[in-house]
Amino acid sequence: MIGRLTLWEPGGPCKKAPVHPLGLRSDNELYWTTGAGRGEKNDVVVVAGQTREAAGASSAPARSDANHLLDLHPTMSTPYRQDMPPPGGFGQVQYKRNLSLRGPSGIVILGGMLALTIYGFHRVALGRAERQELEREKAWSRIHLVPLLLAEGDRDAFRRTQAALAREKLIMKDVEGWEAGKSVYNNPKHRNGEWIVPL
Repeated sequence: MIGRLTLWEPGGPCKKAPVHPLGLRSDNELYWTTGAGRGEKNDVVVVAGQTREAAGASSAPARSDANHLLDLHPTMSTPYRQDMPPPGGFGQVQYKRNLSLRGPSGIVILGGMLALTIYGFHRVALGRAERQELEREKAWSRIHLVPLLLAEGDRDAFRRTQAALAREKLIMKDVEGWEAGKSVYNNPKHRNGEWIVPL
């Protein structure tokens, strides 16, 4: 309940009714507040068909309650500030279409993708040719190194054979009739002199 509404007719008693929160009233009714100002509850007097001067200000019952957050109608002595536009006026209303740039057309994008694809395949072909050249170089280097590796293997085998022969002479130096390096399978009783080609 924001306040109380007093209905007053000339020659009749005053009737009090609840006031609508929005302060709705008809066009042929006049009302005024009797409160002391903002922060107090106010009683509203409605005069049917007459003005305040005709009804008399003393006819409106006065009542004001403290600690009220909203006045139904401020008094004329209450200061107010007119809502005015900012200095320089309001800004222009943006009514035009503000669309961003669409960028290149579809033909340009297609051409760019085609050029990029061609360049990519060209780089792939160059890389493949380079890898093939490296593989060929590796193969020929191994081919040229085969004789050298075989010669080194022969030298190592000869060195090992001579070392084994010298070690055998040193070990069997006290045995008479021992020939270093001679095969131990030299008894004709168990082995003939024919050579059998292994299959």
